[in-house]
Amino acid sequence: MNWSGLPSQIKLGVSGWFHCNQQNTVNVEQINTTWSSKAFSIEIKGRSEFVQTKTGWYIFSLSAPIGSTQKIAEILDKIHFPSKDSKENKNIFNDVALQLTNLMLPEAAIIALQPEQGRACLFRDASGFVPLYYTKEKDKLYFSSNLANIRTLTKYQGINTDKINEMLVYGHRTGKRTLWQNINTVSPGSVTVISSNQRPYHQWILKPESQYNKDIKNKFKQSNEATLLKGIEKALNKALEPLDNEPHISVPCGGGVDSSLLGAYLAARGQKVTFWCINQPEAPVSEEEWMRPLSKKLNIPCEYANLNKELFLTNFIERLALSQQPMTGPNAVGGILARKLALDAGDKIFISGEGADTAFGGLSPFGRLQGISKVLRALSWLPKRLRIQLSRGLLNEKAWLLDMSKVAPLEDLAQVAMGDLERAEMLAELTKIPNTGNSKVEHHADMFSWVQLREVASGLNHTFFEKDELEGGVTHYPFLHAELLSFGLHLPYKYKVNKGHKKWLWRKFASKYIGDDVAFRKKYAFPTLTNLWLESSGDFLNNGFLEDLLCTDVFLIYNSLPKSSPARWTLINIELWGRINCWNESTDEILAKVL
Repeated sequence: MNWSGLPSQIKLGVSGWFHCNQQNTVNVEQINTTWSSKAFSIEIKGRSEFVQTKTGWYIFSLSAPIGSTQKIAEILDKIHFPSKDSKENKNIFNDVALQLTNLMLPEAAIIALQPEQGRACLFRDASGFVPLYYTKEKDKLYFSSNLANIRTLTKYQGINTDKINEMLVYGHRTGKRTLWQNINTVSPGSVTVISSNQRPYHQWILKPESQYNKDIKNKFKQSNEATLLKGIEKALNKALEPLDNEPHISVPCGGGVDSSLLGAYLAARGQKVTFWCINQPEAPVSEEEWMRPLSKKLNIPCEYANLNKELFLTNFIERLALSQQPMTGPNAVGGILARKLALDAGDKIFISGEGADTAFGGLSPFGRLQGISKVLRALSWLPKRLRIQLSRGLLNEKAWLLDMSKVAPLEDLAQVAMGDLERAEMLAELTKIPNTGNSKVEHHADMFSWVQLREVASGLNHTFFEKDELEGGVTHYPFLHAELLSFGLHLPYKYKVNKGHKKWLWRKFASKYIGDDVAFRKKYAFPTLTNLWLESSGDFLNNGFLEDLLCTDVFLIYNSLPKSSPARWTLINIELWGRINCWNESTDEILAKVL
């Protein structure tokens, strides 16, 4: 397969095309990592499986657990797909939703092709680590885990400006659509079905009604702490099985409880471990101050990726050009540098603590369930008009002035997720989460976990795959294996937040390996010094890409923001993305201006 413009640095991924017109006879030829026929061609770099079924399915997987592709094939053989004009319910995967989710966690992409029907099913793991982009040109479907590949194969170059606005509001984008017109993505935990002469059909596989089990929830409520701690150990050992025969593992770590535990736990199993830490020597508090005593205590060596302005900007702008989409946040840039240095040192296998917050209740929304929040929420019983006046009276000056432009109160806008219908879909889905708890707090805890499971995966986790895909190496994500994810979803609230600590039970488990001082210490965010390193980049906003696209004086907005405002990073992030990928400006010229 010849993908023009394919970045030569790609070490991992899936790409291919499929004729959606019906083909009765298909002879498949495999050469190295490519399977070809007159109906389709698909290339997979990385761990793959291929299964052909008696009903005419050709099923390919990337990074799926060994043997799961055959099980997915058996499921597809039994699925009934409605005809084009059928009025029957099209939730065709409902009965097998949980089974499919578990077979694909934590990081799999499944391409299922049925040439005799002109049908393609694109499945994506519920954790969102492997992205899957696609576009359709007449009867030909193109798909890839690499956005740059897809862009070379479509005539559409326009921008979905609503996705720009979404990034300005939320800091990242989610949902089934990319920033590029006619280029969509399969949402994490869902399947997109594309057939000849039919509109694409989307269905969620990750669904509240299939994931939450009342019996498991009640069992956990009746279990004591010791039993649940043993349950964590059993699930974690199961999740770490793919690493059993790896002699050396690298752990990206900044001193947090999740990555620290992984390093200590693997070392206790007798495996050789190295911590890799992003370090900012210019910062008021550097990561090295946290990691050096931890490294000494655990007797695990730690290597440092010292991040400065030049390295930050070079890696940031290089990634904008390669991925052809904006970064999700400045902290991801340091991770790119650390990965490069680790690979140069000979490290190839990595493990990530991503997902522990989602599974065990470490995310910020859980703070809203504290007592003070409960008292303030009692005010929601006030009449609507009084609540509107109360909120307006508490706004700061800028928000108060901006509030005058709203045509509806915030609670009404929330029904359509602040103008983002893809988030509104998720909000509507929350109403279907079964109340398996005995209190509103318990129910809200389930809802918060679900929001983070869906939103983080959709908006952020594809950047983890990009490090494997572009820099190289293989990353494992144990916290989002099926058993640990199910454990976290059903864990009662009192074990998620207790005695002022989020992730309370998880911290109890970790303290055995890293000590109470590390397991229960207050979380500290090491902010990237973007206010200093991007200071000269603001000039790009004057008569720049965003001003031209949105017909707005963006430079005026930028200068009105405090220098420490995260909104400044968001504006520059999108501006430089647009200049590189839409205006085709040279990355060398941009770097010369900002360094």
